[in-house]
Amino acid sequence: MALRRVTILAAWGLLAGCSRGVTTSDDGYATASDAGSDDGNTAGGNESNGGGGVDSPSNSGSSGSTNGAGSGSTNGAGSGSTNGDTSAGTGSDAALPDSGISPVSDAQVEPPPPWQPWPEDEGPSVSIRLNHLQMIGTHNSYHIAPFVAVDDSHKYTHKPLNQQLDVGVRAFELDLHGGRDGKIRVYHIQAVDDRTTCSTLKDCLQTLKTWSDAKPRHTPIFVWFEVKNDTSITPAIKDLVEVEKEILAVIPAERIITADFVRGSYASPRARVEAEGWPALRDVSGMFAFMLIDRDDLAKKYSENNTTLNGRKIWINAANDQHTQPWALMTKVGGPDDAAEIADALKHQLMVATNVCSTNKADDVCQTKLNTAVMAGLHMLKDDLPFPTSGRSYVAKLPEGSPGCNGMTAPAECDPNRFE
Repeated sequence: MALRRVTILAAWGLLAGCSRGVTTSDDGYATASDAGSDDGNTAGGNESNGGGGVDSPSNSGSSGSTNGAGSGSTNGAGSGSTNGDTSAGTGSDAALPDSGISPVSDAQVEPPPPWQPWPEDEGPSVSIRLNHLQMIGTHNSYHIAPFVAVDDSHKYTHKPLNQQLDVGVRAFELDLHGGRDGKIRVYHIQAVDDRTTCSTLKDCLQTLKTWSDAKPRHTPIFVWFEVKNDTSITPAIKDLVEVEKEILAVIPAERIITADFVRGSYASPRARVEAEGWPALRDVSGMFAFMLIDRDDLAKKYSENNTTLNGRKIWINAANDQHTQPWALMTKVGGPDDAAEIADALKHQLMVATNVCSTNKADDVCQTKLNTAVMAGLHMLKDDLPFPTSGRSYVAKLPEGSPGCNGMTAPAECDPNRFE
């Protein structure tokens, strides 16, 4: 951890000497003036990166856009535009940019709109369960390429979260950092790679909720968190209850798919799933699920040493030897090639996520990984290329669109045309 923090400080100094193309506005925020013409789309850093894709007619509207930092890009940092955000900036304490969304306070949270159940002859069949889904997701879903990239892996830009939802993305990944002002910030690496379409966790969640409120029958939105205390020098997040409070300041508890919700009257979530299956998809329309990637001391503290999620709002990531635990229904695997671990997770009815492909991989490699993930029955396929990208043939998309039916878990009557 100490070495990584030294690296951050060193990179900070490097960036200070390489600031061509970056100006500072009157309010002190970094803005783009002439960010150059990088057209990189490499993703990842020290994490495995991956994918899932989007297949929607809306993609046709993305023609000519790039998913990187190139000049002339409608989706990159080179033009200073973020496809919907009024101004993108850093998520770290150095600056809190206007993300295009008003900061959220507890007093601003509105009550949820009346839930609109599907009419009997519309929506998913009553036999379709939550784990019958397959969906495209994004890795580092908030990410905007830095003005000056110290690593090629940082040269990729995602559209704002609501625009990702518009084309079928239903799984997201947010990196969380503590802030000196008490807010939980969302960005990759402080000073080095901290541009973001939503600077705080509340801002990111408010973007998702605003979209959700307008489409209350949508298939659930899955949000994965990674706590990155070791890639910033701000105060650490010491307890996941801090994250819970931020969630509940925006998302009403009754709209969250928790372990308690799934458990119902059974002894545990696993007991319910083994007895009658996951909740019906039509009964969880318009809801959210939150998961933690990290398997560390924070997760152990939050789950009482991996024994229970009673009363908790966030699922923890079940390891391969934990698939039969009473609370274990969510997991993230290392890649689509982890066949044995994936098969065991599906056998025990877990919902499984993975990163499929990163932008530093060749198109044919990405497509092979995506095909493997689809055929393996993974539920959440997170990718850095959910939109058409200049100079590339690969786009992460599912055969019948996202969200779609999972070929390994869904029954024959599953019809993705009845999903929203």
